[in-house]
Amino acid sequence: MLAVFGGTAIPVIVTVHAIPESTPIWNRIRTMLTQHGLLTDHGVEPLQLIDIEEVEILEALLANGVSLLEILEARERDPERRNIGLKNFLVATYPERGNDFLRKEHEDIGVHAKRLFFGRD
Repeated sequence: MLAVFGGTAIPVIVTVHAIPESTPIWNRIRTMLTQHGLLTDHGVEPLQLIDIEEVEILEALLANGVSLLEILEARERDPERRNIGLKNFLVATYPERGNDFLRKEHEDIGVHAKRLFFGRD
């Protein structure tokens, strides 16, 4: 996928499964892309990886008015979080937003698990 916003292209790879993301891995990916002359043109932002679970999280944020461009640019600008998975970036950056239905389901599962293990809420 190549997201293009006003002359700026943001290459995005969407995967079914999560790919481990960390600074050493991203340094290697960026080095390999540069060595092969890939995604190095003017106006092309750094590659971003997104897995299908992160797409589901994005859907909730986008439905609440956050723009995809805002998210992708904010992630790239953040030196501490640009090399972590998008899900971790989103949780750290947009903690108040998200999917209310999934949040309630998560809380209900937690209550149920406590009841099963400890006999109380």
